Amino acid sequence: MLTPHDDVIAAIATPIGEGGISVVRVSGTGAMSLVDKNFRGRRVLASAATHTAHFGSFVDSKENVVDEVVVTVFREPHSYTGKDTVEVSCHGGIFVTSKILESLLCSGARNARPGEFTQRAFLNGRIDLAQAEAVADIIRSKSEAAHRVSVAQLQGTISAKVKEMRLRLLDLCGLLELELDFSEEGIELLDRQRLVCEMKVAISSMEMLIESYTSGKIAREGIKATLAGKPNVGKSSILNCLLNKERAIVTSIPGTTRDTIEESVSLNGILLRITDTAGLRESSDFVEIEGISRSESEIRESDLLLFVVDCSSGVNYEDLFAYQRVKNLVGDKNRILLIFNKIDAASHNTCEVPDMFADIETCSISAKACIGLDQLRSRMLSKVMKNKTSLTDDGSIVITNARQREAIVKAREHLEIALHDLENKLSAEYIAMSIRLAMDCLGDVIGLVTSEDVLDNIFSRFCVGK
Repeated sequence: MLTPHDDVIAAIATPIGEGGISVVRVSGTGAMSLVDKNFRGRRVLASAATHTAHFGSFVDSKENVVDEVVVTVFREPHSYTGKDTVEVSCHGGIFVTSKILESLLCSGARNARPGEFTQRAFLNGRIDLAQAEAVADIIRSKSEAAHRVSVAQLQGTISAKVKEMRLRLLDLCGLLELELDFSEEGIELLDRQRLVCEMKVAISSMEMLIESYTSGKIAREGIKATLAGKPNVGKSSILNCLLNKERAIVTSIPGTTRDTIEESVSLNGILLRITDTAGLRESSDFVEIEGISRSESEIRESDLLLFVVDCSSGVNYEDLFAYQRVKNLVGDKNRILLIFNKIDAASHNTCEVPDMFADIETCSISAKACIGLDQLRSRMLSKVMKNKTSLTDDGSIVITNARQREAIVKAREHLEIALHDLENKLSAEYIAMSIRLAMDCLGDVIGLVTSEDVLDNIFSRFCVGK
């Protein structure tokens, strides 16, 4: 009898559109026999060896040839899903690919849900939940850093660390629970000092993973950098220089930019999402007021705030007004990089730094003359990555999504309760219970104790066919 995860599913696994090749993926118990209804080749797929490719024709229910195809066979358990899988490679094209999928559905397959192939790989023990999430991250990666950390997670770096921590807690919990059987005899199987030491080591390991989330998030989503300042200081020119293309309109008229403009560029393998904003100033113009409001939202959410000053005219009241507004929105002045622009047209006196900016890191450039841009890029990267896990080290273990971080935070909290109870000489029963809860939270990271609703939510974000 087939389980709900054994029936044959099918989906187009390549992007819809014209191309050299398209792939339709089929998986489930009886996948080979089902595809045999439409495949006409030298041999029957049901008897084909695993990891073999077969050339032939694909026909519809009326035996009309749809296309010449190459069919690849993967037998369980040595397939992506862990169940029998067939991949039909045809000529790229919307009509022919859709026709092949339609024919397979008529032969008894059903449309796969988003992420259902990967979900089956997880349910069949081919990968754990952290690795499954890495599959989606690899597909979405837009930079070298994002790709690197996703591949490392797919290869099991996070999983191995979590399993190691969980196993150590399991050993401690087992000894504590065994003690309870001998509580009346007063036998102590685990030295309390050793237990304190082990728990502190575990808490420290969890804190390192939690702290790595900032770097993991940057690798996955990129750095959100926002250009801000009063009108006509050269924010749009700087955006164009960093992108190396004329993306924003540049004029000598103050207030040209009325809305936010976001573009992305790779910076040393890390995705940099740069937003140009409307100049901050007091205004009665309705459109400009709306643009400033949107600018403030971008400033509030930025990882790095690039505050631009026109070095050729010097700092005036409008700059100080705009800076105070920015500082209130950002909160942490360490996220601000002060950029003195137009140094090619500045005199010595106009580049003096006011006391208000004395403790803010600065960088002097000329967007028009392309002076100092390499230094600006370097400062931007070091500003964001300061005191964070290096994304250039292949051995770095980083958490890349909020779900994993939240689970480890909860595990640490339970372990801190256990440590507190231990230091206050509470019964081993209470300590063991808190350690068990910490283990469950760690198990949640790799999918050992994750609810079906959570799993459905995770895999629903995948594309169809993966």
